[in-house]
Amino acid sequence: MGKLLESLFTKRLIWQLHKEGRFSTKQFGFTPQTSTVEAVNVLLKEIEKQKKKKMRSYSGLFDIKAAFDNAWWPLILNGLKAKEIGQNTFQLINSYFSNRKVCMKYNDVTVKKTVTKGCVQGSVCGPTFWNVIIDELLNIPFPEGIHIQAFADDVILLGHHKDKHILKNNIETTLQIISNWGNSAKLMFGAEKTQLISFTKPTHNFNVEMSGITLTCNDKIKLLGIIIDKDLKFTAHVHYITDKCMKVYKHLTRLVKPTWGLSSEVVQTIYKRAIEPGLLYGCMIWEKALKYKYIRKKLEKFQRAFAIRCGKCFHTTSTTSALVIANFMPIDIKIHEIAKIERLKRERHWTSTFTSDEGTNQIYYLEGRAKFTELEHPAERIDVDFIRIEDPKEIITLPDELNIFTDGCKTNAGVGCSFKTYGARQRDKLIKLSTECTVFQAELVAMDKALEFGKTVNTKVINLYTDSLSGLLALKQRSNTNPIINRIHKNIKEIRTCNVNVKLHLVRGHTGIEGNDEADSMAKMAAELSLPIQYNYVSLNTIKKKIKAESIKIWNEQYNNSLTGRLTKQFLPSKDHILQLHKVSLPNFELSQILSGHSYSLQYLYRFKIKESNICGCDKVTVQSIEHLLFYCHYFVLEREMSKVSHSVYFFGLVHIVITIITSEYISIMRNINYSGRASAAKNNKTKCDARRARIMAAVYANIPTTPENQN
Repeated sequence: MGKLLESLFTKRLIWQLHKEGRFSTKQFGFTPQTSTVEAVNVLLKEIEKQKKKKMRSYSGLFDIKAAFDNAWWPLILNGLKAKEIGQNTFQLINSYFSNRKVCMKYNDVTVKKTVTKGCVQGSVCGPTFWNVIIDELLNIPFPEGIHIQAFADDVILLGHHKDKHILKNNIETTLQIISNWGNSAKLMFGAEKTQLISFTKPTHNFNVEMSGITLTCNDKIKLLGIIIDKDLKFTAHVHYITDKCMKVYKHLTRLVKPTWGLSSEVVQTIYKRAIEPGLLYGCMIWEKALKYKYIRKKLEKFQRAFAIRCGKCFHTTSTTSALVIANFMPIDIKIHEIAKIERLKRERHWTSTFTSDEGTNQIYYLEGRAKFTELEHPAERIDVDFIRIEDPKEIITLPDELNIFTDGCKTNAGVGCSFKTYGARQRDKLIKLSTECTVFQAELVAMDKALEFGKTVNTKVINLYTDSLSGLLALKQRSNTNPIINRIHKNIKEIRTCNVNVKLHLVRGHTGIEGNDEADSMAKMAAELSLPIQYNYVSLNTIKKKIKAESIKIWNEQYNNSLTGRLTKQFLPSKDHILQLHKVSLPNFELSQILSGHSYSLQYLYRFKIKESNICGCDKVTVQSIEHLLFYCHYFVLEREMSKVSHSVYFFGLVHIVITIITSEYISIMRNINYSGRASAAKNNKTKCDARRARIMAAVYANIPTTPENQN
């Protein structure tokens, strides 16, 4: 119950303070619709803007000692009073802070102490109360050229000026102001943990004082998980994250071996759900580091290590083949993809790098979330429910009521929606949407336009009928930030203030309901006709799919132009074939040898001087390669007949050959070759016991006759 109470008054407090502009926009922590990446991005944009003006720039990151434990309650109450919040909310918070005690019991002794500071760990309201405290610091008038912002209790200072001496004086003055404010707020800034960095050469050797302690300038600082260097190259950050991820890889190598240990599926999950997200964090910020070749090589080396473990490949397998077998998108392409999505969320539009059929670069406008301050007050948000119509006879049209049927449709020709009314006023409306819009958007736009029309009709009841369950369920969410749903909520609230009852109904489509069938046919007509587009905002998921498809296209071009992975490209000539393969089989030790050519075949063993000859024993002439073993070797005629694979199809590079191989007796061929190769390698290393064991295991395990090669 306590957390429920905190949640109720905290939501109202946050909405009021942000709605009325009483919270500083320089605080990014514990603020709705902000993030750590956004905080770093704002700081870097300010730095770049000042560097273009030839300004000297100097920045500092401050640490507050035990910030949340020392949040002084009288300071919070004074801050709320200064912000003139509602009296009822203030009295509730004042009561929340009153008469709070800490009790400790030991044996029969009980000690009590009155508490006057600290944000309770795990509390709902604690972060908001901290923002009230730090907001006072963010609103202090600092010297000219000083920019200050915060993320929770991390305070970031940026100073700039053309004269380096004036800049130094301004920085020291600001540090003194911050220190004095900390003393008045009963907060201590740890000078020993304060990090300073200069972004211009004339100020690299600056030493400033804070609380009597001389602070030196660093070459790099760590801000919200991102390493920022003095030249803004972000190469240090790439080294930091790759080294951090390689520590995980070293532990993983103990558990993943070609023929035992964690499966490829588990390794793939670890990489894509843990390693890759950590690596890609903030890539919109440090993406520019990819322009350096040695950085791209470092990232490629890092990814290759995981791909080889996931694909159960030989360590000599090329990066091109290893990434395909493990189904890992090249890391540089993935970084660009995620960076595009992050920029899309901020800029609200994205331009495709590939030209359309008309010869232009398509521009997509994002249907972003509505700002939380655009929503109604939490206590005034409406509750929406709907009625399920099971029997069409339940639908009755009365003269003094307005019945509206809505529907949306998406065809190859386009996207459209419509509404048709009965009762108080007759109206048919066709609405055209962008071809990239979804059916869900079309259904919501139809309901929005229908309610806009309903506001103009003199009636007592508006019945809105739709067959979109997803749309009605979204409308039930009181705090939904979808902009169309936000408008529908406002329309319903406005209509209800005029004493008009709005009822929403769910009907089943294509069940003979006249109004629904009419709306459906009109929506199809709107999608196919050349009407003016009235809604052209595209959902985030749709644009994400476009960016993903573009990344796959770039990967496909890079894959085809690669100078390595020749055999892999013969089996899997495009990304489509790769996806088909991974739908039917996960990577394994045998499959990786078939696809890469790096295997226990004589051709490979001879290449690394493990065998004295690369000639197959079947005809004493042909080189024993993967291609020879699979399609020509006389020793495996029986298995080849059983699998019914024609070698002539191989040269077309169709993926179904690989699928047939991995689901047939060919796996036994590779296993037999594996044991034979291990026996040869063991003999070469003078471990006769291992060689003998390998020959015995080969004869027992394989379902094929022992070949002269194995007998040797």
